[in-house]
Amino acid sequence: MGPATGLQRVESLTGGNSMRFQVALAVAVLAVAAGCQDRECGRPAHCLASDIVAGTCECVEWEVVSSTQVDLPYLVAAVVYPLAGDQSSVQYGGRFTADLLGDFTLSPVGSRWRTRVRGPGGDLRTARALAEVPFGGGWRLDEVTRGTVAFSSVVTLGHSAQVDVPTHAEDDLVAVWVNPRATVELDFSGGRTVRWAAGPARAGCGPGPVQVAWLTPGQLLGDAAAADACGASLLASLDTSQRAAVAAHDVFFSPVGGDPQA
Repeated sequence: MGPATGLQRVESLTGGNSMRFQVALAVAVLAVAAGCQDRECGRPAHCLASDIVAGTCECVEWEVVSSTQVDLPYLVAAVVYPLAGDQSSVQYGGRFTADLLGDFTLSPVGSRWRTRVRGPGGDLRTARALAEVPFGGGWRLDEVTRGTVAFSSVVTLGHSAQVDVPTHAEDDLVAVWVNPRATVELDFSGGRTVRWAAGPARAGCGPGPVQVAWLTPGQLLGDAAAADACGASLLASLDTSQRAAVAAHDVFFSPVGGDPQA
C-alpha cells in the first residue's frame, strides 16, 4: 500500500468518510473565498484606499486629479434680534448662567448649508463637504452629513436693546463670515469634494482665522454707516445686489415675497 494522501491521513485520524468530506469542503470554501477577496479587494489604478461596503470591496478614496481654491465674498452666519424694552437683553447660543437658576446650554445659533458644484454641463451636483481645522474667533465649522456643514457660534451672543421699541432696520444684527474659502477637488472617478476653511484675513476684522462682521439691515442697504472697520471693509467689497441678498436673511426685515431660506 502506497503512502497515504492528505485526505487519507485526515480520514484515518477522524475515523470516517463524513468527516473527510467536511474537511475537504471547508478547505475548498476557504480557497474560493480567498480568491474572491483577492480579486474584489485589489485596488484599481488611482485608488488610494478601499473598504468593504455592503459586502463588496469598493474604492473609498480616489486620487485627486485637480484642485481649485475659491475665496468667497461672504457667507451669512446668523441673524440675532433684540427684545422690546430699553435695556432688555437676550442671549443666543453657548452657555448662560443666571443667579439662582444655574447654568444652561442654549440652543445653537448659526447656519447650515449644502455644498453643490456645477459640472461642465451646467448641472448642479451635491459634493462631499469637509470642514478643515483649526477654527477660532468664537465660531466652529462641523460636518453634518456627507454634503452639508454647519457654521455655529461657540460663545454666547448677547443682544441688548437701547430703546423701548427696536426697529428691524436699525437694531437687528446680521453676522457675516467675511473670509470663507472653499477648495474644490476633483478625483479620478469624477467625484467632487469641497474643503471649507478660513481664507486670508480681511483688514480691520481682527486676527482671525475666522472673521465675522456684524451689520444691521440699514447699514447693509446704505441707510447708516458701519459701526466698525470690519463691517465697513465688507460693505466696500459688496455690490448693491449682494448687500440686498445679505439683508434678506433677516426674516422680519426681508420684503414681501423674499425667501430668507434661499
